[in-house]
Parts: sequence; structure tokens; C-alpha cells
Amino acid sequence: MRKEYFGTCLEKCRRALMEESDLSDEDAYNVIVKTVFDDPDSAATDDEDIAEAIRKIYLMTRCKLGILDPLVKDGDISEIMVNGKDKIFYEKHGKVCQ
Repeated sequence: MRKEYFGTCLEKCRRALMEESDLSDEDAYNVIVKTVFDDPDSAATDDEDIAEAIRKIYLMTRCKLGILDPLVKDGDISEIMVNGKDKIFYEKHGKVCQ
């Protein structure tokens, strides 16, 4: 699956999930599956591409990482280093920040 398409599909899924409130995990999964399969611009070439896209999108939209969540979701961050609960560093645009 092309990287740029995956990002677009992820955003479509996030919007679809935001329209619903208090979804169970199963309902959220069904929303993601429907969004991926109903997308006319789908770049998935086979069942494995589709399954991988659904798995990644589900994990990215449903799993929370607490304090690390904003860092993980920031596409400009290339590395996250955790050396303890109060020692979290990240690399953004080639610079290490805390």
C-alpha cells in the first residue's frame, strides 16, 4: 500500500470514528473495515494489503499510549527514547528534544 494513500485512508477512518461516540472495539473495527473497503481510491492490491491497512489503522486509532501518544502521532518525529517516566526524549527534524 502506498504511504501517501495510507495516510489519507487513516484520516478518513479517524473522521469516521469521530462521528460516532463511545464505540465498542468491535464497532470501531467495523467502521474501519467499511471505510477501507468503500474507498474508491483504494491503493490496496490484494487481501494482505487490505488486512495490513485495517490492522495498522485500528491500532493507530484505538490504542492509546498515554503521554507518548502525541509523540507517536507526530509524523515529524523520527525517534522516541524513554529512559524513565521523567526522561522522555524525541528526535524531530534532526534535533533531540526533551
